[in-house]
Parts: sequence; C-alpha cells; structure tokens
Amino acid sequence: MLVHLISSTQDLEESVPFLRAIVKALHDQGAVQACSWIEPALHIQATNKKVFESLNWDLVVQENLAAIKRTDVVVVEATNYSFSQGFQIAAALEHKKPILVVARTSFKSRIISGLKNNLVTLKSYKTQDELEKIVRTFLRANTIATKDLRFNFFIDRRVHHYLQEQSEESGKNKSEIVRDIIQRKIRQKDRYGE
Repeated sequence: MLVHLISSTQDLEESVPFLRAIVKALHDQGAVQACSWIEPALHIQATNKKVFESLNWDLVVQENLAAIKRTDVVVVEATNYSFSQGFQIAAALEHKKPILVVARTSFKSRIISGLKNNLVTLKSYKTQDELEKIVRTFLRANTIATKDLRFNFFIDRRVHHYLQEQSEESGKNKSEIVRDIIQRKIRQKDRYGE
C-alpha cells in the first residue's frame, strides 16, 4: 500500500516524534510512503532555514499532487493545521482517496470538523502508541485486498443493450453481470491454463 503523509513544517521538531510514529505504523503494516520528506525537511530546517525558505514551491506542490494521485490512502498530521494541509485534503478528496486526519488536539473548534465525507476519518490522540494504533487500524480498514474497487469504462450501444437484456432476465445489475463474466473467464483460464 502506498501512503502519502502530510504535515505542516511549522514546529517540525516538535512533530517529528509523532511523524516517525506514523511512519513506523506504516512500515508495520507493510505500507510505503509516497515521499520520504520528514528527515530531509528536518535536516534543512536545522542546518539552514534560508534554504528551506527558498525551496521551489511550484515543484513541491506538483510533487505533493502527484503523490496524492498515485497513493492508495492519505494520512494527515494536523496538529498544526495549515492551508497547505487543507488544500491537499481537498485534492485527495477529488481523487477519491481515503484520508486519515490525526491531531494531538481536538477537532471541535476547527473548520475540518464540519467536513462530512465517508472518505475522511478524524481522530485525536495523546501518545505515540495511541497514534500508531489509529494509523494501523485505518490502514487495515483501507487495504485494497479487503475492499471492492470501483472501475468505470465506456461501452458502445450494442454492449449496453446486451447488459440491459441480461439485467432484466437475471435480476442482477449491469456491474454484477460484467463481474460474473470476468470471474467466469478467470476461472476458465485457471482451469485450462489459457
């Protein structure tokens, strides 16, 4: 599973133990970070803040958007919630990515608490152990192997009419009919080694 981890770089030194706990939980579940940015950002901030301030932000934004697009899930550490995190959450929602938003503070007085979407999970935590447990639970719940995946495709009129007829005859919806045909083909291939 590929995971994009998002956090504010404000007070990064304070957040690093918790970000490392998230990374540990990811690795415990066999997940991989889309971008390993924490240690490089910490190093840049610690050694030369001017380098950090002069980063190519166009490139940073494009890399984050690309990471969101290719990942399976997004984890946001939002204790120091910023516009950047909100922007990336909106981008992840646009791409229909499950999102875990965690913070060491309550979400009650924050705008994100008003976000009602099945793809977004908000969790507060106090300790690194509690955070790791929350992340592991979220990853298990969103493992692709345990979920049905959505797939859209275009069909011509002939295929549409066929599916419509089969749907009316069998009482199944069109997607069930297509899934049955594909599963039958897979079983046939497995049985005859095609």
